[in-house]
Parts: sequence; C-alpha cells; structure tokens
Amino acid sequence: MAMMMSIFVLAAAFSTDFGRMYLVRAQLQAAADAAAMAAIGAMSKGIDTLTHRSQDTAKKYVYLHPAAGRAHIDSAIADVTSGSWLKVSGDDVFVADPDLGWGIGNTTAGNPRDAVRVFVRDTVDFVFGKLLGWTKRGITAEAVAVWGSARSSSCIRPWAVPYQQMLDQLYPPAGTKPTSYDMTISDMANLSAMTYASNPVTLKVASNNGYTPNGQFYAVDIPPGEYADGTAGVGSLTGANNYSSEIAATSCAALTTFFANQGVSGTIGIGDWLNPETGNMQGPTHQGISGQGQSAGICGTSDTCSPPKKIIVAMWDTQGDAPYGHCNSCYHVKYLGEFSLVGWDQSSKSIVGFFNTMTLPASGAAGFTPGAISSVIQRVLVK
Repeated sequence: MAMMMSIFVLAAAFSTDFGRMYLVRAQLQAAADAAAMAAIGAMSKGIDTLTHRSQDTAKKYVYLHPAAGRAHIDSAIADVTSGSWLKVSGDDVFVADPDLGWGIGNTTAGNPRDAVRVFVRDTVDFVFGKLLGWTKRGITAEAVAVWGSARSSSCIRPWAVPYQQMLDQLYPPAGTKPTSYDMTISDMANLSAMTYASNPVTLKVASNNGYTPNGQFYAVDIPPGEYADGTAGVGSLTGANNYSSEIAATSCAALTTFFANQGVSGTIGIGDWLNPETGNMQGPTHQGISGQGQSAGICGTSDTCSPPKKIIVAMWDTQGDAPYGHCNSCYHVKYLGEFSLVGWDQSSKSIVGFFNTMTLPASGAAGFTPGAISSVIQRVLVK
C-alpha cells in the first residue's frame, strides 16, 4: 500500500504538470485562431498595398490573449505568414508566399494571396517533472484563415437590388459603369467606407425607371424561377404573407427554418433567375420590418434597426426571360451582396439603408472559393 500510494501521489503530481501544458496549449490555440481571423479580415479588405497592417493586426490579437499565467502573450513568439490555400496532391494545404507580401493579388508563383497562417510557440516549466530531470516543454499552436467567396446562400431576403444602383454609388454620376463591370478589391474597400449619412439608398421604385415591371420594392419570389443550370425552381413561395415572413426572420437560422417548414429550398446562387413578386407590397414590407409596431419584424417593433441590420440580397444585372423558359420577365443574379438595412421611412413609405461591404460571413453559404470575388465574401478558419 505504501508503494502504491507513492505511485499514485507521483502520478497526481505529474498530471498537474501535464494539465498545465494542455491548458497553455488551449490558450495558445485560442490566440492563434483569433489572430488568424483578425488578419484575414484585414487582408480581405485590401488595405495592405504598402503596409503590413494584416500582420500587425495578428500580432496585436496574439498579445491580447493570456497564457501560462501571464495576462498577455508576448507577440514576439508568434510567426505570422501570408500565403495561399491550395489543393496539393488531393489535400488542402497552406503554401507560404515566397514574396512575403500582404497586398491582395497573386504571388510570383501565380497563386492567389488569400490565406494567413499564425504559428504561436511557448515553453512551460515542469514543477514535479524536475524530479526526473525534466525542466521545460515546448508548446505550439497553429491556425490558418482564408478569405474567398461563396457561390450561393440560403440566407437571401426577398429583394433583388439593381447592381446598377451599387455601381452608381461607387462611380457617380449614375450610369458611369455598366452592369457588365465586375467588382474589384478596391471597389470593396470603397464600399466599406460608406455610411447611411454619406451614401443613403432607397429600395423603392417611385417610377419604373426601367428597373422592374412589377411592384415597388424589388420584391421577388423564393426559390428562383430558374436556376443557373437551366432547371426550374420547385414550390415557389408567393404572396404577401410569405414575403413579409421572409423579411421578418431575425437570423439566417430563422430564415432557413422558415423555408424548411414551407417545404422549399431557400438557396439562391449566382446566375439564377428570380421571379418578381407582383403588387405594391407596401404594407407587407412595413410589416416585415417592424410589424407595424404591433408584432416583431426584423427591426423588432421599431421602424428603425439599431444598429443597422446586415442582410444578404441578390443583385441583378439584367431583367428578361430566362434562357430555358422557366421564368419570364425575371431578374438575373450577378452577385450576392450585403445591404445594411436602416429600416422603414414612414414619410416616403420606403426601405432605407446603405451598401457598405460584401464581407458578410453568412451561415448557409455554399461553394466556397478561396480568393474569389464572385459573391458574398467570407472569412473562414480552415485549420
């Protein structure tokens, strides 16, 4: 019993040492994860043309985390590297940038610079391990974050916003850029600086303006009338009640649940064709935003979303008949993008808000493509 008790005491002592090491490793991993996501968020905005702000951001986030009993991790023990997230021999791997650059673009190896790796290392002193001559043990943690875009999303609100309207905000006067123009990283950086005060947008057609033959709020039916592959949508949700419910959903999860309960797919992708919802829709729009002060809408029971509610909308470039005949006089989706909903303006009886980024990490997004600007920009922790 004496011998066994000695072994138990020794085992308990060593478990204390190893428990501390697992704790420190978890703390380092949390720091690496946060730093990688913060860095890729900065990189995806294209702010590193002449600076290394993304790298500095990662170092800052490492410092903000505690580890090994210290209030802050020394950022000097973190290595932050830019690079590419590539498929090599069937495996997704991080490939470091040979140029050590941070601006958005391709490396000299021809790969998109779309990833950041954060590697954090530290040493932990043994306490009881010193009885066996053990003094220190190295602890490491690694995280890789990637930016890219999604081809589709199941969190789309029932509005199709003219892509031309966004271009007119970016390139005044109106009509300077045609809808055949493709978004760039610098465009996204300019969008991120917009506010409602400086760049207000009204989602209402006072007169048709060549935008839409039906309705006043660019209202659309979900799912699409015709998908990009030419197949027809099934079980389209029409009418004022469905329209207002799709607006009122307070989160992507709530919207997905609504579609599932109706037995339809709420997923919309690039290249799909959307049926306009007929009718004025003034009352149902107000109902979906604030419940007209009686029942909760997306902004609660207020006409104003405070803070503005970030939602995903389909942005269309052309309006006409779908090529396979499943959708007539419909909107063709060029992008999926973010719109910051400020709320309902009672004086003009319209939706007000502003464009400010295309970087919404929306749930329900699919078809992620690293480094691409084809849709809602996402930042993903991949390792």
